Amino acid sequence: MLIAFLPSVMLSFSAQAQVKTPPPCHVLTESQVQQPLTLHEGCYDVHQYLTIKAPVTVEPGVTVYFAEISTFSVDEGGSLNAVGTQEKPIVFRAKGNQVPGFWYGVQFRTNSPRTV
Repeated sequence: MLIAFLPSVMLSFSAQAQVKTPPPCHVLTESQVQQPLTLHEGCYDVHQYLTIKAPVTVEPGVTVYFAEISTFSVDEGGSLNAVGTQEKPIVFRAKGNQVPGFWYGVQFRTNSPRTV
């Protein structure tokens, strides 16, 4: 007679896949870009035409999503310093629709040497 003892194994199965929902993006407003601002790693939403009139620094690993007809416009007194890395790129993109012209891009209306 052969008797085998197997270790007890507990298995748990779930019919629903657990999907991690990313946290909501921070919404950028006109008043925020009127004073020095640093965008830390994460995501940001732009819902309107934003005129940057102060230094804005975008750290590596930031994604900025632009809604329809929204933009960053860097004016006199403002600058945009956004230098990503290969491991942590900085991404500016449309939120939702990827059709060209959906958002208006980043416009520079300044000669500031601080803009990179």
